[in-house]
Amino acid sequence: MGKNGKAVICVSTREATLKKRLRRHLKSLGFHKTDEGVFAPPGAGKDVIRTIHSIQRDDRLAVNREFISERFSSLSNTLPPERT
Repeated sequence: MGKNGKAVICVSTREATLKKRLRRHLKSLGFHKTDEGVFAPPGAGKDVIRTIHSIQRDDRLAVNREFISERFSSLSNTLPPERT
């Protein structure tokens, strides 16, 4: 028990930071806390999950756009013709 009579939970700074970043990321994707205190997606069904993944995919592509542009010609040589 802490000085004020409440239970004190010892959590490492690294673990606390990771949890905070994960909660922030899930909220940015539209997740919300349920009455039980767990995170739930913004809806049910495959379309919701596809939407979440497409947002993440678009963000990843935007970050890597320069890399892809610089190396497209060499990368495209390794792909089957139907993928280019």
